[in-house]
Amino acid sequence: MKMIYRVLIGMCAGIDNTFPSGAQDIVNIIGASIGTEIAKELKARGINENSTTQEIFDKLGEEFKIADDIRIVETDDGVEVEIKGCNVCPKKVGGYPIRKTACPVGGIVAGMLREIRGALLSITPDLIPGEKCKITIKKE
Repeated sequence: MKMIYRVLIGMCAGIDNTFPSGAQDIVNIIGASIGTEIAKELKARGINENSTTQEIFDKLGEEFKIADDIRIVETDDGVEVEIKGCNVCPKKVGGYPIRKTACPVGGIVAGMLREIRGALLSITPDLIPGEKCKITIKKE
């Protein structure tokens, strides 16, 4: 599994090198497509629109553990995901000197939830690379 983490880390670092003014928006778009594909597989494994976010992350974690510690809080208009010990952080794990942020997790989570729940979602990241990241995902 560490190989796929390294693929994501390298992709995010490459995007940061290509777009020095900021890579996060592009990483969110790519992450959302990755999340859509992950969701298709999760749906084939029994996840559906009635599954809780916790159930979705538990099923995801059986094969792809994004982080050592993920705290999920469902809200009236979306979900908040707090991550510690991220396995795909290009700064912490990859050691890249990311200028701003290039976190794939928000896009991945939004893409997964959009595909599973059929709702448009917006992402608001609050990122401290290598420490703690909080991603708020709201229904549009």
